[in-house]
Amino acid sequence: EHSMSNVEVDFSQYVVSVARGVMTGLGELPDPDTLNTATNLELAKHGISVLRMLSQKTAGNLSDDEKKLIETLLADLGTKLDSKSS
Repeated sequence: EHSMSNVEVDFSQYVVSVARGVMTGLGELPDPDTLNTATNLELAKHGISVLRMLSQKTAGNLSDDEKKLIETLLADLGTKLDSKSS
């Protein structure tokens, strides 16, 4: 039997992993599976939507550092998406 109970998930690490997916979709990082760089704006938009949902659902429960991290990532990634979309 495989148990995941000993694997700790850190909120900031998870948020950064979602942000990396957005950066991959924006063509700013290579795909970790293929090592190719390609733009996939749907992937980027989905990741930003996940970050927005996490921000809303965790409001009032984050440390100052976690709140600042997710707000900064949303602002920066949103700006990058806007520049790629135009």
